Amino acid sequence: MIYESYVLGGWQSGSTNKSPLYNAITSDVIGEISTSGFDFKGILDYARAKGGVALRKKSILGSISKEVLEIYLLMRPCVGNLAISPLLSMGTWSL
Repeated sequence: MIYESYVLGGWQSGSTNKSPLYNAITSDVIGEISTSGFDFKGILDYARAKGGVALRKKSILGSISKEVLEIYLLMRPCVGNLAISPLLSMGTWSL
């Protein structure tokens, strides 16, 4: 069986240089896969443009950081000049 990779919004198989895929438990060969002929720059650009935005919205760090910022903004009169520039430098939000 020849396995395909999900890239650029669709399933694709490489053109040559197929490598065997092994079952992690039994070490039996379960198929072949290849990435030859793939446009890796295009794949990275697509991932950054399409997937990166969605992942940043769902990241644990992004969620925690947003909550920390919200707490800070609520407590700001009590805290004084607490520096929040490290939070803002993550590029998720701005004031």
